[in-house]
Amino acid sequence: MSGEASRKRARLETKDGEKGDTEDAEFWFDDGNIILEARGVRFKVYQGPLVAHSPFFRVMLSLPQPSPGEATSESSDAPHVVALADSPEDLRHFLRALMPTHKYQVDRVVEEGLQYFRTLYPDDYATLQERHDQELPNAICAIGVVNILDGFVHKDGTCESLSSADLRRCLQAKEKLITARVQAAYRIFNGRPSIYCMNKEDDTEYLRSLHADLPHEHVDRMCSASVFRRWWPELKDYIPGLCSECDQMIRDAETDGQGFIFADLPLLVGVKVDEWERRNRKFRQQGRNAYDYL
Repeated sequence: MSGEASRKRARLETKDGEKGDTEDAEFWFDDGNIILEARGVRFKVYQGPLVAHSPFFRVMLSLPQPSPGEATSESSDAPHVVALADSPEDLRHFLRALMPTHKYQVDRVVEEGLQYFRTLYPDDYATLQERHDQELPNAICAIGVVNILDGFVHKDGTCESLSSADLRRCLQAKEKLITARVQAAYRIFNGRPSIYCMNKEDDTEYLRSLHADLPHEHVDRMCSASVFRRWWPELKDYIPGLCSECDQMIRDAETDGQGFIFADLPLLVGVKVDEWERRNRKFRQQGRNAYDYL
């Protein structure tokens, strides 16, 4: 959700809810001075940290508010109730961190989280190359139709789903990623041996056979959005006698092909990433000349 108060759809009340709201077992402090309500679950916490660390709450709580004693028999010391559209599980994570996430505009916490994710998902291909053998998560592999359509179900049973715009972006990106991988496969395995091949006749036959078999024997591997899944040396067993020069040629072609795709990932997915083009300039123009999936 946006950090803008108008889009958050929060409302301030001056009395307890009338729908049998329950108190959260983890975040209910008797001396708290504000109550956050999320889908029938209430969290009694302290207003100070919210105002200090979140522009969203700072702006919202600075707006004129009715006196707690108005239209109610409650004491004037009764805390205001802020109703949020978040799920209780989301709000609980928010409070465990003692400050909110990006949707409440807390830049320092967001940056710390981004730094951690960058260790898993680098923004330059050279770092990705270094981590190919570490079995780190691959964000591109996560674009699966079933997963993104089903959403993510929290422990409390609430479900978070992508917006229609983000779903459209993911499905379009998946199509482009598959196209990119198919094009890369035909460029890597083009049926031609290395100019330095030491066994030209046999290697030419091997490589032409592999090129011809791509749409038949390897269609599942080829038509995958997992664009950084290695082709080589997994397919090396398919060509038992390839010379070392041709073997290295294929390795280099695969590295270049993946680098071209990586350099264009923001365009493929439809997002803007600062510094991405500069960090991947080496592959950017070469890939643009070699591939036409955009």
